[in-house]
Amino acid sequence: MLRLPEQYNYGDKHNPLLEKHNASHVLDVVGDYEHSFLGGKNLCFSLQEKEQGYRAETSYYIGIDHIGDSGKVIHVQPKLDDEERKIDYYAVLEQALSGNLKPSETKGLFEIKFNQPLIPIDQEQDYLSPLLFAQFLNLLKSIVHKGLRKSYYRVEHNMTAKVKGKILVGATIRNNHVHGRMDRSVCSFEEYGLDHFENRLLKKALLFVSANLHTHKTFKSLKKTVAFCRPAFTKVSETVNENQVNNFKVNPFFKEYAAALKLAKLILKRYGFKLENATSEKVATPPFWIDMSKIFELYVYRQLEKANGIEKLLYEPVIDGLRPDFLIKSNEFTGVIDAKYKPRYKTNKIDVSDFRQVLGYARMTKVYDELEISKDSLIDCLIIYSNQAESDLKVELEKKVAEEGYVRFWKLGIKLPEIGYER
Repeated sequence: MLRLPEQYNYGDKHNPLLEKHNASHVLDVVGDYEHSFLGGKNLCFSLQEKEQGYRAETSYYIGIDHIGDSGKVIHVQPKLDDEERKIDYYAVLEQALSGNLKPSETKGLFEIKFNQPLIPIDQEQDYLSPLLFAQFLNLLKSIVHKGLRKSYYRVEHNMTAKVKGKILVGATIRNNHVHGRMDRSVCSFEEYGLDHFENRLLKKALLFVSANLHTHKTFKSLKKTVAFCRPAFTKVSETVNENQVNNFKVNPFFKEYAAALKLAKLILKRYGFKLENATSEKVATPPFWIDMSKIFELYVYRQLEKANGIEKLLYEPVIDGLRPDFLIKSNEFTGVIDAKYKPRYKTNKIDVSDFRQVLGYARMTKVYDELEISKDSLIDCLIIYSNQAESDLKVELEKKVAEEGYVRFWKLGIKLPEIGYER
């Protein structure tokens, strides 16, 4: 397995770091290869053969995948700042997906390739399951808080001296008449309540999540969410089978239910519908990729919510078909904020493309209207980037630094939790 950290380039076949990751023999087999996220333009990783050796390059995605048809596997880990400091992916994820996120706000967060062969890994390398769990439990908590939805569902009962609904002749003969019980009939009819298939599917997925978290040392807050949700499913059966799940079509009318049910199906499919797979230290996972830049964006959102003096905060508002990351009105800053998962901004100037993107948002008439700012003034622009040299995990807008060469354009670094961070 070729193990590489995200956001890293390897330019020399004989580079000691490349050899330490046991990559040179893999590159010898593979040659040129690249993979993009969800079939788009953003590359997850690329391997290229050069005259002087081989070059491996990763981007803002973590995951595990097959390298073409070589029989080799690539594993891209959360970013390494150096050999001693490593980003705590679980802590970042736990905070990023906390709170009441809308299903649309987590769209395009990950890619799973169920149609490809499974890859055996250790549980600590399974970045996918915690992501699915956090999203699922966040939605389920909201559903439980509002109350589980009731619906009609079909049941069968062996009734004595009465008939309800439709008599199932074959079942009645088989279960009653051949045993001399002529007073009984197996009937099929509809009931209205909580024990319909959608709730059963949610409960089944909740049991898988609970079993995994029981053996997982991380995600303390998720365990509390499981404890909060389980009592609501007391009157709901967990009886579902693989065929029912695969053939079940989610009703998009109830958006939270629809999003939670899709995640429930993914969780059950992820573990092959076998509960024992959710508790194993060794797991087999389908290839997957996770967009860390999107997770960073959600993490910044949670920190902005905690910042002092915020009067108005909008996350990804749709304005004339465009989606700026944040519009904010506060004591320290009023304008457009963009989150960039680019540690290089600690020492480098802001890329022209990023500058143009944020500035474009800041010159839209409707942005001025949203922030209630006079169109005779300039809206402030700010880029928040990841910087492990910062001393605090909070967003402190008063510490923003003016970008040299620009007017009312700022940048601000924020530290991400590292391994060993006490949550």
